[in-house]
Amino acid sequence: MRDIDKYYEKTQNDRPNKNVKYFIENINLKKTDAIDLGCGQGNDTLYLIKKGWKVLGIDREDVEGRIRKRLSEEQQSSFRFEIQDFENLKIKKTDLIIANFSLSFCNNNRFRDTWKIIKDSIRTGGYFVGNFIGDRDSWNKTKSEMTFFTKKQVENLFGDFKIFEFNEIEVDKPTALGNQKHWHFFNIIAQK
Repeated sequence: MRDIDKYYEKTQNDRPNKNVKYFIENINLKKTDAIDLGCGQGNDTLYLIKKGWKVLGIDREDVEGRIRKRLSEEQQSSFRFEIQDFENLKIKKTDLIIANFSLSFCNNNRFRDTWKIIKDSIRTGGYFVGNFIGDRDSWNKTKSEMTFFTKKQVENLFGDFKIFEFNEIEVDKPTALGNQKHWHFFNIIAQK
Protein backbone atom coordinates (compact mmCIF):
# COMPACT_ATOMS: atom_id res chain seq x y z
CA MET A 1 0.00 0.00 0.00
CA ARG A 2 1.31 3.47 -0.92
CA ASP A 3 2.02 5.93 1.90
CA ILE A 4 -0.75 8.24 0.65
CA ASP A 5 -3.27 5.38 0.84
CA LYS A 6 -2.06 4.54 4.36
CA TYR A 7 -2.51 8.20 5.28
CA TYR A 8 -6.09 8.22 3.96
CA GLU A 9 -6.91 5.03 5.84
CA LYS A 10 -5.50 6.37 9.12
CA THR A 11 -7.22 9.75 8.88
CA GLN A 12 -10.60 8.97 7.31
CA ASN A 13 -12.38 9.04 10.67
CA ASP A 14 -10.69 12.22 11.90
CA ARG A 15 -12.75 15.24 12.78
CA PRO A 16 -12.75 18.27 10.48
CA ASN A 17 -9.87 20.67 10.97
CA LYS A 18 -10.41 22.98 13.94
CA ASN A 19 -10.21 26.09 11.78
CA VAL A 20 -13.07 24.86 9.56
CA LYS A 21 -15.19 24.01 12.56
CA TYR A 22 -14.43 27.39 14.14
CA PHE A 23 -15.35 29.15 10.88
CA ILE A 24 -18.70 27.38 10.59
CA GLU A 25 -19.57 27.98 14.24
CA ASN A 26 -18.49 31.64 14.41
CA ILE A 27 -18.72 33.30 11.01
CA ASN A 28 -22.21 33.96 9.73
CA LEU A 29 -21.87 33.32 6.01
CA LYS A 30 -24.76 32.22 3.80
CA LYS A 31 -24.25 28.57 2.88
CA THR A 32 -23.58 28.45 -0.84
CA ASP A 33 -20.58 26.86 -2.52
CA ALA A 34 -17.11 25.97 -1.33
CA ILE A 35 -13.94 24.46 -2.75
CA ASP A 36 -11.79 22.12 -0.65
CA LEU A 37 -8.28 22.23 -2.14
CA GLY A 38 -6.30 19.09 -1.40
CA CYS A 39 -9.42 17.52 0.07
CA GLY A 40 -7.72 14.19 0.80
CA GLN A 41 -10.00 11.75 2.59
CA GLY A 42 -12.70 14.45 2.78
CA ASN A 43 -13.15 15.22 6.47
CA ASP A 44 -13.57 18.97 5.87
CA THR A 45 -15.67 18.33 2.76
CA LEU A 46 -18.06 16.03 4.63
CA TYR A 47 -18.38 18.45 7.52
CA LEU A 48 -19.28 21.33 5.19
CA ILE A 49 -21.83 19.25 3.29
CA LYS A 50 -23.45 18.18 6.56
CA LYS A 51 -23.70 21.87 7.45
CA GLY A 52 -25.54 22.66 4.21
CA TRP A 53 -22.76 23.64 1.79
CA LYS A 54 -22.22 22.45 -1.78
CA VAL A 55 -18.57 21.42 -2.06
CA LEU A 56 -16.16 20.85 -4.92
CA GLY A 57 -13.35 18.65 -3.63
CA ILE A 58 -10.06 18.91 -5.52
CA ASP A 59 -7.12 16.60 -5.04
CA ARG A 60 -4.27 15.26 -7.16
CA GLU A 61 -5.23 11.74 -6.07
CA ASP A 62 -8.48 10.07 -7.11
CA VAL A 63 -10.24 10.15 -3.74
CA GLU A 64 -13.78 10.62 -5.03
CA GLY A 65 -14.87 7.07 -4.13
CA ARG A 66 -13.45 7.39 -0.61
CA ILE A 67 -15.53 10.51 -0.02
CA ARG A 68 -18.71 9.40 -1.79
CA LYS A 69 -18.98 6.21 0.26
CA ARG A 70 -19.14 8.39 3.39
CA LEU A 71 -22.03 10.52 2.05
CA SER A 72 -25.71 9.66 2.29
CA GLU A 73 -27.74 9.42 -0.90
CA GLU A 74 -29.22 12.84 -0.18
CA GLN A 75 -25.78 14.39 0.39
CA GLN A 76 -24.36 13.07 -2.90
CA SER A 77 -25.90 15.96 -4.88
CA SER A 78 -23.93 18.49 -2.77
CA PHE A 79 -20.57 16.98 -3.73
CA ARG A 80 -18.48 17.25 -6.87
CA PHE A 81 -14.90 16.12 -7.34
CA GLU A 82 -12.07 16.94 -9.73
CA ILE A 83 -8.54 15.60 -10.02
CA GLN A 84 -6.17 18.56 -10.33
CA ASP A 85 -2.71 19.46 -9.16
CA PHE A 86 -2.00 22.92 -7.79
CA GLU A 87 0.53 23.74 -10.47
CA ASN A 88 -2.22 23.64 -13.15
CA LEU A 89 -5.20 24.69 -11.03
CA LYS A 90 -8.41 25.83 -12.72
CA ILE A 91 -11.27 26.88 -10.43
CA LYS A 92 -14.37 29.04 -10.68
CA LYS A 93 -15.50 31.84 -8.39
CA THR A 94 -16.61 30.66 -4.96
CA ASP A 95 -17.59 31.98 -1.53
CA LEU A 96 -15.24 29.77 0.47
CA ILE A 97 -11.91 28.08 -0.15
CA ILE A 98 -10.65 25.51 2.33
CA ALA A 99 -6.99 24.46 2.08
CA ASN A 100 -5.67 22.59 5.11
CA PHE A 101 -2.15 21.13 4.98
CA SER A 102 -2.25 21.13 1.19
CA LEU A 103 -0.99 24.36 -0.41
CA SER A 104 2.57 23.85 0.78
CA PHE A 105 2.66 20.80 -1.50
CA CYS A 106 2.46 23.15 -4.47
CA ASN A 107 5.87 23.30 -6.13
CA ASN A 108 7.66 26.37 -4.80
CA ASN A 109 8.42 27.53 -8.37
CA ARG A 110 4.69 27.72 -9.14
CA PHE A 111 3.15 28.83 -5.86
CA ARG A 112 2.88 32.53 -6.76
CA ASP A 113 0.80 31.74 -9.88
CA THR A 114 -1.33 29.25 -7.97
CA TRP A 115 -1.98 31.73 -5.17
CA LYS A 116 -3.13 34.36 -7.70
CA ILE A 117 -5.65 31.88 -9.11
CA ILE A 118 -6.92 31.06 -5.62
CA LYS A 119 -7.16 34.68 -4.54
CA ASP A 120 -8.92 35.72 -7.76
CA SER A 121 -11.46 32.91 -7.38
CA ILE A 122 -12.71 34.05 -3.96
CA ARG A 123 -15.71 36.32 -4.42
CA THR A 124 -15.67 39.70 -2.68
CA GLY A 125 -16.91 39.01 0.84
CA GLY A 126 -15.84 35.36 0.55
CA TYR A 127 -13.39 33.55 2.80
CA PHE A 128 -10.19 31.57 2.86
CA VAL A 129 -9.83 29.02 5.65
CA GLY A 130 -6.64 27.01 5.76
CA ASN A 131 -3.03 26.82 6.73
CA PHE A 132 0.50 27.09 5.45
CA ILE A 133 3.49 25.04 6.58
CA GLY A 134 6.14 27.24 8.17
CA ASP A 135 9.83 27.55 7.46
CA ARG A 136 10.83 25.93 10.78
CA ASP A 137 8.90 22.73 9.97
CA SER A 138 11.18 19.68 9.82
CA TRP A 139 10.01 18.89 6.28
CA ASN A 140 11.76 22.08 5.14
CA LYS A 141 15.06 20.19 5.48
CA THR A 142 13.99 17.19 3.37
CA LYS A 143 11.32 18.31 0.88
CA SER A 144 12.91 21.07 -1.18
CA GLU A 145 10.16 21.05 -3.83
CA MET A 146 7.50 22.09 -1.30
CA THR A 147 6.67 25.69 -0.39
CA PHE A 148 7.39 26.82 3.17
CA PHE A 149 6.50 30.18 4.66
CA THR A 150 7.71 32.70 7.20
CA LYS A 151 5.09 34.50 9.25
CA LYS A 152 5.71 37.68 7.22
CA GLN A 153 5.19 35.82 3.93
CA VAL A 154 1.81 34.49 5.10
CA GLU A 155 0.80 37.95 6.29
CA ASN A 156 1.74 39.34 2.87
CA LEU A 157 -0.47 36.78 1.10
CA PHE A 158 -3.44 38.28 2.95
CA GLY A 159 -2.47 41.94 2.73
CA ASP A 160 -5.82 42.95 1.24
CA PHE A 161 -7.97 40.53 3.28
CA LYS A 162 -9.63 41.11 6.66
CA ILE A 163 -8.02 38.64 9.09
CA PHE A 164 -10.35 36.92 11.57
CA GLU A 165 -7.92 34.32 12.92
CA PHE A 166 -4.17 33.99 12.53
CA ASN A 167 -2.32 31.48 14.69
CA GLU A 168 1.26 30.27 14.51
CA ILE A 169 1.76 26.75 15.89
CA GLU A 170 4.96 24.84 16.64
CA VAL A 171 4.78 21.40 18.18
CA ASP A 172 6.63 18.09 18.12
CA LYS A 173 4.27 15.21 17.46
CA PRO A 174 3.93 12.27 15.09
CA THR A 175 2.45 12.41 11.63
CA ALA A 176 -0.64 10.34 10.83
CA LEU A 177 1.72 7.55 9.77
CA GLY A 178 3.48 7.61 13.15
CA ASN A 179 6.74 9.35 12.17
CA GLN A 180 7.99 11.88 14.72
CA LYS A 181 8.07 15.40 13.29
CA HIS A 182 8.52 19.06 14.24
CA TRP A 183 5.41 20.87 13.00
CA HIS A 184 5.41 24.58 12.23
CA PHE A 185 2.34 26.02 10.54
CA PHE A 186 0.05 29.02 10.36
CA ASN A 187 -3.74 28.71 10.61
CA ILE A 188 -5.69 31.51 8.99
CA ILE A 189 -9.29 32.59 8.47
CA ALA A 190 -9.56 35.65 6.24
CA GLN A 191 -12.25 37.50 4.29
CA LYS A 192 -11.63 39.04 0.89
